[in-house]
Amino acid sequence: MSSMSAEEEDEARERRLAEIEFVRSAYGEDEAWVVDEKLTIYRRLLVSSSDGNVIDVLLSLTMPDGYPIDEEAILVIDARISDDAVGASSSSCTAKNMRKMVMDSLPSLIEACRLSALEYVGSESIF
Repeated sequence: MSSMSAEEEDEARERRLAEIEFVRSAYGEDEAWVVDEKLTIYRRLLVSSSDGNVIDVLLSLTMPDGYPIDEEAILVIDARISDDAVGASSSSCTAKNMRKMVMDSLPSLIEACRLSALEYVGSESIF
């Protein structure tokens, strides 16, 4: 990571906080939330089927020091299935198959988000 002046660090911090405020105002608390000490934004994605099964996916976007002005400070992106919600018949074969399909899709979701973040390197990726 490149060395930044105190002024650049302040600018980066202010811009990160602006993105956090955007997320807090754009989404409800059950849709997206921020863990301040890590500067990580969690976004809940619900994947549902026609038979009422729901898989709860948590997408996490962590803003490293220097983000967004340091071109080497790229969002750290991850996704996982939450244990919170799996719908009405979570033990059914359909629910298990759906969970497997979502699990198999997570690497593609993460890669698509990473590619998107790379397109905006040096500027805000979350807005």
